[in-house]
Amino acid sequence: MGDNGTFKIADFEEELKENKVNSNNKKDSDIVKVSLSFNVEDWLDLVRFKNHKVVELKTLDYTISDAFLYGLSLLEKKHKIQRNREKVSLKRGRRNNEKPDLKGTTIDIASERANFMNDFLYFRVFDKGNLEYTRPEMMNEVVNLIKQNNKEIYKS
Repeated sequence: MGDNGTFKIADFEEELKENKVNSNNKKDSDIVKVSLSFNVEDWLDLVRFKNHKVVELKTLDYTISDAFLYGLSLLEKKHKIQRNREKVSLKRGRRNNEKPDLKGTTIDIASERANFMNDFLYFRVFDKGNLEYTRPEMMNEVVNLIKQNNKEIYKS
């Protein structure tokens, strides 16, 4: 942790290395495909963070999945939520008449991380009563936490 109590990426880099080592020992059933929908501006901010990490670490091995998992770890640290909730099925369709400009992608993540995503959606919809909550809003929370914890990247 940094001086002001913020989570620093160095902590995550160690976790990321450990996850990559451990992922080689996991069964295929421990990894799941997750579809993500981002507002285009959030997607571009995530790509900006990923590109910064590629240059900073001097490796092309840092991926969008790594950047997203970093943000997801920040979300988990910020919100201490009840785990192992029942599967959430969000309302389908648009929340208003506007068609949002979305970017979709699919990533492979550990089932434990996918379960946290479901638990977070449950928390927002049922515990907080936001019945209109969407997956792109969750992605927005993830990206905003990345931006808050890496302000130097987003100055300009």
